[in-house]
This record gives sequence, C-alpha cells and structure tokens, in this order.
Amino acid sequence: MVKPCREHVSLDEAREMILAAAMGLGHPRAEAIPTERGQGLILADDVLSNRNVPHYVASAVDGYAVVAAETSRATTATVVRLARDHFLWVNTGGPLPDWSDAVAMVEDTSTAEDGDLILSKALPPGSNVRPVGEDVMRGQILARRGESVDPPLLALLLGAGVGMIPLSRPKVFSSPTGTRFVR
Repeated sequence: MVKPCREHVSLDEAREMILAAAMGLGHPRAEAIPTERGQGLILADDVLSNRNVPHYVASAVDGYAVVAAETSRATTATVVRLARDHFLWVNTGGPLPDWSDAVAMVEDTSTAEDGDLILSKALPPGSNVRPVGEDVMRGQILARRGESVDPPLLALLLGAGVGMIPLSRPKVFSSPTGTRFVR
C-alpha cells in the first residue's frame, strides 16, 4: 500500500520532515576530537569545565605577597617595614605562596636600602587576591550544544582543561524539487 502524500507543505514542515529523516539515519553524528582542532565546527553537546580557572590562588595586581596581619598598623603617618623573608614579588596572575593572604600593590610600597619593604597602607586578608575558580568553576557549562567554536571559545575551553569536545561535522543534503520551495 502506498502512503498518501501531501502535495503542498510549508517550508517549516518540509524542514522538520527532512531533519526527522536524517535523524532516523543517525545524523548528525557526534564525534569527540581534540579541542584545538575544533575551530569553526559546531558543538554536538554542552561542554563543561574540567577545572577551576584560575586553578590556584592568584595575584590580581603586580606587587608583593604578604601576610595581611603584618600590615595592620601601616598608615601614611606610621609605615610598616617587612624584612626580605616576609614578602615575595608576584606578577598579575601569578600564584601566591601558601603563607601569603594578601598582595600589596607596587604603587603602595617602596623598598629601603637594606631591601626591606616599606608599606604605608594596611591590607585586609584577601586584598588583591583572585580566589580559585573566580572566572570559571569546575563543572560549569562553558558552551551549549549548537554553538560554533570560535577563537575566544577555543581559548576558554583549553584554559578550562577541556581536551576533547563533542562536535557535529556539517553534512550537506540536496533535495531537488524544482521551484516548489517558496519563502
């Protein structure tokens, strides 16, 4: 028995019929490829972060890693001197040593001739510090299914430790119909 066929269907109905037929054949097929080769392709599924960004406690400024409590008495009128073994230079984005809980901005410091650090501003714990996961938390959705992988997304995925991504490779389908499609 032959199925009855409608002579006229809308463009949206035709699109849905074609997609349903393609899905029935197993298309589009998702494949996992190395993230760095995904530029310009389409994500087949949501992508989650594999690690926190930053994945360490980081400095938010160029300056000196210090223990905040040691700066508590510092004012413009009463400076505090820290010996060489009580501070460490850190660049913006650099990891803080375990013993440090604050960063004194280089603009708020000076160094003495003997190498001591001179502070004129007290720092509370956490000053100028970026906590673990400030930008991205592990398990956070970074991109959604159907998104195109462009250079900024590619950098984010790599930074978040995503080594493989599920992609749909574009497929081309041609259906000769004459002039029947009307928009």
